[in-house]
Amino acid sequence: MRLRRALALFGLILSACSNTPTPAPTTTPVPVAPGALNATAAPRTNTPPPPPTATPAPTRGPVAARVNGQDIPLSAFEAELARYIAADPSRPDPASAAGRQLATQLTAVALDALIDRALLDQEAQRLGITISERDVDDEIKTLIQYRGGRPAFEAWLKQNVMTEDDARRMARADLVYAALRERIVAGMPRTAEYAHAWHIVLATKAEADRVRAQAVAGGNFAALAQTYSIDTSTKSAGGDLGWFTRGTGTLVWQEVETAAFALQPNGISAVVSSPIGFHVIKVTERQTRPLSADDQAALQQAAVQAYLEKLRKAATIERLR
Repeated sequence: MRLRRALALFGLILSACSNTPTPAPTTTPVPVAPGALNATAAPRTNTPPPPPTATPAPTRGPVAARVNGQDIPLSAFEAELARYIAADPSRPDPASAAGRQLATQLTAVALDALIDRALLDQEAQRLGITISERDVDDEIKTLIQYRGGRPAFEAWLKQNVMTEDDARRMARADLVYAALRERIVAGMPRTAEYAHAWHIVLATKAEADRVRAQAVAGGNFAALAQTYSIDTSTKSAGGDLGWFTRGTGTLVWQEVETAAFALQPNGISAVVSSPIGFHVIKVTERQTRPLSADDQAALQQAAVQAYLEKLRKAATIERLR
């Protein structure tokens, strides 16, 4: 159990930095942010965005940012940025336009990561969360084991512009993040209301109005979808969107989700517009059921992001870079 937890934590924060069995992101690494972050069903993942690396102690030297009076040293920011740059072996030539654009993006990402880390550290202190040196030692031992022994671990550190002290700070940051996350998601519901919905997507509202009229008059909804829908991902299945609950990102279009949960079983919506066209939606079933693992992870991550956003809004943040 501990091995799985530790690898999950280190996988989150370190996958942006190296060749690991954990699949590396194909886009710019991001700090704690949902990330989401499209087709009818959005890509799903149980992996939350990575916690940023640890914020060093205050310094009297040059400062990159200040969070509620706590300095983020320029040296820490530069080291963080170097790790983000090293994380992408296919990065463009720094002198090229693409290289300069990437450097600008990574500069913002690296600084945001350290700012978020400072906020999380401060919140952990407020809540009385402490991480012992023994806890950090255990995480490092697990990482060394995962790497295949100390020589491989040291080679990995060098490859990723890190020292062992950096790895220890990351381990501590991971543990703080995990402890805060556990508190944030504690007590969240394990069940939710789900809807089973179907839709027909048309290119114009006039077309959607005509097809909706046929559906309301008793036309076979699935057959209408197979005949008229321009959504190729659901057309052959009669417009079946499957079961989903609110706020998980299962449906790309918030407008469709909102309309679906406004319907009772066998209800047909008014025409709803989205970036891909005009939808006619039918709900065939609604029921409360246990959250799926994916949905629970998505809702928990949304809760963590909302908590972090609240910390950001309440904080005094000075960006000096």
